[in-house]
Amino acid sequence: MKRKSRFGFISRIGLLNLLLLIAVPSVVVASVVVAYSYPNSVAAQSDQIYLAQGPNYAAANSLNMITATQTSVTTGSTTVNEVTSTTTIQFGSSAGGGTVYMLNVLKIVNATSLPANTNVFVWINGTLPSGVTLFYSAIPMSFTGSAVTNATLSGASVSSLASPGSPATAFSAQVHLYGASQTVLYIGFEVTSAATGTGTMTLQYQM
Repeated sequence: MKRKSRFGFISRIGLLNLLLLIAVPSVVVASVVVAYSYPNSVAAQSDQIYLAQGPNYAAANSLNMITATQTSVTTGSTTVNEVTSTTTIQFGSSAGGGTVYMLNVLKIVNATSLPANTNVFVWINGTLPSGVTLFYSAIPMSFTGSAVTNATLSGASVSSLASPGSPATAFSAQVHLYGASQTVLYIGFEVTSAATGTGTMTLQYQM
C-alpha cells in the first residue's frame, strides 16, 4: 500500500484552507466609527398667518348679524388675537326678508416678516350655508347700492365665492399675497333672508 507523506497531508490541508478562504466572503469592518446624539423636542410658535375680526366686526356683531369670537393666544412674549379653528362662525339673517351685506367683518392677517417679494398663498376652501356668499379683497370693500366693490375702486379686485343650493356646495379659491408687503386680506359676507344650513370654511397657508 502506498504511504502518504506527511508533506502531502499538509499540502492537502493547505489546499482546503485556501478553498475555504475563497468560498467564505470576508467581512469589512470600519476602522473608525463616530456617533452623535441630538436631542429634539416640540415648542409652540405664535401663528404668523391667522383669521381675526375685521374693522366692521363690532358693528355687525352688535346687530347680531355675525359672531366669530376672538381669542388672545399667547406664545412666549407674543400675543395674537385670532379667531381660532375651534370657533363656530355664526351668521344672522334678516327676518324682514332683506339681504344683509357684512363687509370687512373678518380679515386674514399676514404677520410674517418675509421679504416683500416672497410668495405667500392662502387657500379659502370648504362650504357655506345655503344663501351665504363670501367676498374677499386685498383692500377694504364697500357697497355701491347694487354691488360690492373696493373702497378705492383700485388694487386687487373683489372676488366672491358663492355656495348656492341645499345642502351647501363646496368652494375653493387661491389668493396670492406677497410677503410683508400685503399684510391683510379682508373678508365679507352676503346673507340672504332665505339663508339656512351649516358649512365649514377651511383656511390653508403656504409660504
